[in-house]
Amino acid sequence: IVFTQGQSGPSMYLIFHGLIGLEANELGTIGYCQCGDTLGEGKFGGLKVDTRSETAMAEMSSGLIEITPSIFKQLRELLQRLGLKADFLLLQQHLKKNISQKKAWRWHKKRLL
Repeated sequence: IVFTQGQSGPSMYLIFHGLIGLEANELGTIGYCQCGDTLGEGKFGGLKVDTRSETAMAEMSSGLIEITPSIFKQLRELLQRLGLKADFLLLQQHLKKNISQKKAWRWHKKRLL
């Protein structure tokens, strides 16, 4: 288990191999994330959340990189120093896309119940 629904946690995770299932207590499995996807990116994508909205569990052997707020800040500063501010904006856009995808999974699952 990467994290559980309702748990607080400041970090997000980048999946570099494997498959992670997302489950919501009231909905069951809502979707799967794989290589290149992120988990727990809510605060990094601009949401004001204090707890995890799903449980994330490895469905197979998986590799994850934990990104703490301080690492994210260092990445932003490094990209800005290198003149790659546009790359940081693309990263933020990617996080927001992942948040939207997970919201869509929840919406579709609720409609099926």
